[in-house]
Amino acid sequence: RAMVRSVRRYAYTEVQAAIDDGSADECLMLLKEIGEKRVLLERERGGASLPMPEQEVKQDDEGGFDVSFRPLVDAEDWNAQISLLSGMGAAEMMLAGKIGILRTMPPPDPGSLRRFRRQATAAGVPWPHEMRYGEFLRTLDRTDPRQLALSSGSEVPGWVREALPGLPDIMATSDKTANGVSRACTDAVEAAELLQFVGERLEAVVVDANDKGVTVQLTELGVVAKATGVALAKAAARIMLGASIAELRAEGMLPAHTDGGRMPAHAPMSVKEAVLPFKRFRTAEGLVVDSLLGPEMRSTGEVMGIDVDFGRAFAKSQLGAISGLPTTGTVFVSVANRDKRAIIFPVKRLVDLGFRVVSTSGTADVLRRNGIEAEVVLKHAERGADGRSIVDWINAGEIDMVVNSPSGPSASARADGYAIRAATTAMDKPIITTVQQLAAAVLAIEAVMHGDLGVTSLQEHTAALDLFGVEEGA
Repeated sequence: RAMVRSVRRYAYTEVQAAIDDGSADECLMLLKEIGEKRVLLERERGGASLPMPEQEVKQDDEGGFDVSFRPLVDAEDWNAQISLLSGMGAAEMMLAGKIGILRTMPPPDPGSLRRFRRQATAAGVPWPHEMRYGEFLRTLDRTDPRQLALSSGSEVPGWVREALPGLPDIMATSDKTANGVSRACTDAVEAAELLQFVGERLEAVVVDANDKGVTVQLTELGVVAKATGVALAKAAARIMLGASIAELRAEGMLPAHTDGGRMPAHAPMSVKEAVLPFKRFRTAEGLVVDSLLGPEMRSTGEVMGIDVDFGRAFAKSQLGAISGLPTTGTVFVSVANRDKRAIIFPVKRLVDLGFRVVSTSGTADVLRRNGIEAEVVLKHAERGADGRSIVDWINAGEIDMVVNSPSGPSASARADGYAIRAATTAMDKPIITTVQQLAAAVLAIEAVMHGDLGVTSLQEHTAALDLFGVEEGA
């Protein structure tokens, strides 16, 4: 039997707020205490948890539906640990009673592991080979009253015993059906989104290959794309439910003569940027997490910059996502060997715009050989009693922007990169981790320095595009 101490129902956000402000009762504080201890035990045994953001589907004013994502709070992770503990207790009872079905996860096959590593690399968050799976997941994104449950010792009913042999097949069939529906929904949305790019060449990473063909993951489409005023996701959902493109055009949901892939000459550039709350998660010492391999790889929001050219649009996107890009000051540059030649022209342009450049010794040598003055600073691993490292410079507020691409497999290189990115995040300074992003940032900085950024509403942009009144080819 169970002794129930309370029947009060809580929302996770309510629990988290009560714990954070100190108003939580004993039951909720016990949830936190036990939950945190279970998380530590999971880490020690090499366990893995993947806290997915909560999806919320709401109907809009036009009769359609919007999907939003709510990031999980710590209380949800603690509650999941309690549920897991209950499941482990039930498993022990089944093992002791020698009856029941335990659903376990077999070890992953090597092909699946290779595929996952390629997918992580394509998403910009490579999984280090020396890092355990559970630890890697913990670097990505993160109510019940207290009860005392006792086994009553009752005999398992006969109908349960009779149903057990057929249960695995039922579960396997339901999983197969659910997975098939999920794949079909994803395929329909992807097909509608990619329709406008038919015949174009796009950059991608091959994440899997077998005798049936290859699977690729696009690298750029989700970052820079056209903003057309056409509700492609809503149209894709309608098509998935049986509507035809002709019907949607007749209803006015899609333009009559174009799909949004061909834009008029006066169309502006739009740049979408993820808003990532890097400061929400901290280490045991209270420091912010690494911005490269952090739980915020799943964004909690997005902003979009729109303007007449890419530089201005990218600058606006950075103003919306972070504090914006600097127009004066000191830039720290330290990149992997593979990127050293590619940064010469962007860094030279920063110097021409008036920026001071500081670098670690290897990067500074390359810059100097190409006529770019760069002051040498110590790596984090090189600092001694009489010298400050780049992390000290960042923490002192002396660095206005950081350019640091992930480098070699050595432990010191990884430690340096982690410390630099974490310090930059803590100081709310922009951090550039790829050569492509550096080139975009230089364009944006130059655009801001050469003129003020104007503001136009989304309604005005959509009206100016007027795709629903433009003849094809206009």
